[in-house]
Amino acid sequence: MSWDAFQQAVLAELGLVPYQVRVPGVRPTRPDPVPAASPLDVSDDERMLARLAYAAACPVEVVQGLAVVQALLPRLRQEPQVKRALWPHLRALRRERR
Repeated sequence: MSWDAFQQAVLAELGLVPYQVRVPGVRPTRPDPVPAASPLDVSDDERMLARLAYAAACPVEVVQGLAVVQALLPRLRQEPQVKRALWPHLRALRRERR
């Protein structure tokens, strides 16, 4: 099994080493460290945008470009009515992607 860069970064954060087949007589090599940023290094707004993009089934850039998202993002965590107001926009994006 091969691990992609994100999976290697997550394993490294957890202090784990990916499974390696060991062949007798051959010295195992350590994989190069993954220079990708840790998933914990992103801001709360970036995480929220990623969740909204997942809900809308579209790239983060599309969700980030919506004016309504930019207007509601600061209040999204505190006010339930803001979340309810955002859902129709996310559903519309999801329908467009089908």
